[in-house]
Amino acid sequence: MPRKGMRILCFPSKSPSRASSLSPATPPPPRINFSDSMIDQSIAAAASIISKWNPETSPYANVTSLFYQNKTEAMLFLKRVNDLQKAMHLLPSQDSRLLQAHTLMQIAMKRLQKEFYQILSMNRAHLDPESVSSRASTRSSTSDYEDDDDLLATTGQERDLEKGLRVSSSPNTPASEQWQVASPASTPRATLVLSNSGKALLVSNSSKSLVVSNSGKRIDQSFKKKYVKQVTGRHNDTELHLAAQRGDVAAVRQILGEIDAQMVGTLSGADFDAEVAEIRSAVVNEVNELGETALFTAAEKGNLEVLQELLPYTTNEGIALKNRSGFNSLHIAASKGHQDIVQVLLDYDRGLIKTVGQSNATPLISAATRGHAAVVKELLSKDSSLLEISKSNGKNALHLAARQGYVEIVEALLEKDPQLARRTDKKGQTALHMAVKGLSCEVVKLLLGADAAIVMLPDKFGNTALHVATRKKRAEIVDELLRLPDTNVNALTRDHKTAFDIAEGLPLSAESSEIKDCLTRHGAVRANELNQPRDELRKTVTEIKKDINSQLEQTRKTNRNVNGIAKELRKLHREGINNATNSVTVVAVLFATVAFAAIFTVPGGDSDSGIAVVVSSLSFKIFFIFNAIALFTSLAVVVVQITIVRRETKSERRVVEVINKLMWLASVCTTVAFIASSYIVVGRHHKWAAILVTCIGGVIMAGVLGTMTYYVVKSKRLRKARKRQKYSRSGNNSFRRSDTESEVNPFYAI
Repeated sequence: MPRKGMRILCFPSKSPSRASSLSPATPPPPRINFSDSMIDQSIAAAASIISKWNPETSPYANVTSLFYQNKTEAMLFLKRVNDLQKAMHLLPSQDSRLLQAHTLMQIAMKRLQKEFYQILSMNRAHLDPESVSSRASTRSSTSDYEDDDDLLATTGQERDLEKGLRVSSSPNTPASEQWQVASPASTPRATLVLSNSGKALLVSNSSKSLVVSNSGKRIDQSFKKKYVKQVTGRHNDTELHLAAQRGDVAAVRQILGEIDAQMVGTLSGADFDAEVAEIRSAVVNEVNELGETALFTAAEKGNLEVLQELLPYTTNEGIALKNRSGFNSLHIAASKGHQDIVQVLLDYDRGLIKTVGQSNATPLISAATRGHAAVVKELLSKDSSLLEISKSNGKNALHLAARQGYVEIVEALLEKDPQLARRTDKKGQTALHMAVKGLSCEVVKLLLGADAAIVMLPDKFGNTALHVATRKKRAEIVDELLRLPDTNVNALTRDHKTAFDIAEGLPLSAESSEIKDCLTRHGAVRANELNQPRDELRKTVTEIKKDINSQLEQTRKTNRNVNGIAKELRKLHREGINNATNSVTVVAVLFATVAFAAIFTVPGGDSDSGIAVVVSSLSFKIFFIFNAIALFTSLAVVVVQITIVRRETKSERRVVEVINKLMWLASVCTTVAFIASSYIVVGRHHKWAAILVTCIGGVIMAGVLGTMTYYVVKSKRLRKARKRQKYSRSGNNSFRRSDTESEVNPFYAI
């Protein structure tokens, strides 16, 4: 809309006669008196047209612009509102008709406000920058118009798509500057012509031929306008676009068939057919200024025969091509309700069903928003996983169908997935929140039948379906919600309001009075009347939480102290094990030294040849064998101690067990070797001394070994019993205590 037109529409100019009438010298005009019948006629006439364009009661009025759709209707609307205002000034304050007129005026002001903002958004490019002001968006728990604005924006874009209201990239550029066409009288020369898709074609003025630059094929010069420029209408549509729009199948076939007649190239056979197919594909996939192909136009208008004629020549890229509004041919067919076209497109390319448009809208969402039940069922039969895809604002097909009150679509969606009723958008709203904003009580019953528990699901502002229905003044839906046993009539929002508080804040009307009566019958009260026991309960819960937190903190401190003590014990235990292993190493070296020296200083002495004197005696043989075993066992212990690096307590314990066993073996072998050598040293005359040594050594070693073996077996049994008790206990402290005890208890190893 031009700037001047906007000023005339939004800010009527003041006439000189009006200014002169306001001068002090001129008395004010007398007040006009209307009869009661004229006042009633004014109110009735205003009620008729205002109710027709009430966005809350008419889905058509919610998605349609009054001033854009019918200018005569818009002027009549303004006249009726003006007459209503005059009638309100003439009514006395105690007249009951004043309340009705006041309600109608509020609805009319909301309608005009929405139209005003829509006009501003459509003509923002033609306004002065300083004349465009931005509104500060106020989001609160009582704001329910945001969803309506989202829905209006979506349907507004689709309406622009229908009417073709798109501003071209250079609207003021004349056609002669955009396209260069050679004049017959000019000097013969080649002229470069650009098609809408950006393909370059070379036109010669000296002969009737059109040369395609990448192939060299010639087409009749008179045929050029059909495939290159063809400026017809405001969007640079080709003749194929117009034929598809009219549904003229014969014209489409004629345009495609004339390509064969116009080809005068030298190729023939397969090369000729391939070239013709390439040119046909280029012509069919040509786009206008809106980015729409002829196939897109046929899908939008519902011309099935034209679409079937164009489909064989359309490329995969062309069929999935999106226009400037972000829709492809399947989206526009689904939004228009052309089920047969949707079926043909999906049979041709099943992948189209997963494509998304603006705001991540799928074809299912587009069809559900516009109320096309047959298309919705067709899409669900092809791929039911579309139910999982939501728009960028989190709303799915069920949200949008429930908001518009499309019963058949809601029933089909719930039949596929009943859990869809619990899905929420980014505002935390379920499909029930959207349904109670509309007028269909049947949709509300379907959603509650799928899952009655959703009646108490709040959005991010704490509003349940009952709060939203009360705020929207849906008396029938409020009564339906209150019949459910799961409904809490006194549920609080985040700003601590019950449904009764919201009803009291509504303007006086028949609906608000009915809602308050219904809430009162079901025991609804104000929020301040609920706080007495609630505050006491909240205080008690707070105290319990504090006690629990203090106990948990004390438990954490105790655990930290226990863990510290356990670490110290483990450290001392590890140090003790290290000291024990070091001692064992020293003893093993000593055993090895003694055993090694004993083999060179054998008892009984050596002969001159170095051979032991008593080498043939049994005592020497026993001495030699057990001394060698003691030597090698001691050396093995030394090697183990030097080589192995131990880090864990369990591994250290196992190493100590092995080492101790080896050292005990070395001790026994050394004892036997010593006893055998005593028989050699004392001789036959003092054999009794050797027997005495044998008895003393055997008793001592047997007693020590027997005692240690007893305690080792007993220790193992105790450890097994502790493990069984540990697994039978419950609680972290029991586990931690058992682990600590098992680590610090003394152990014995053979």
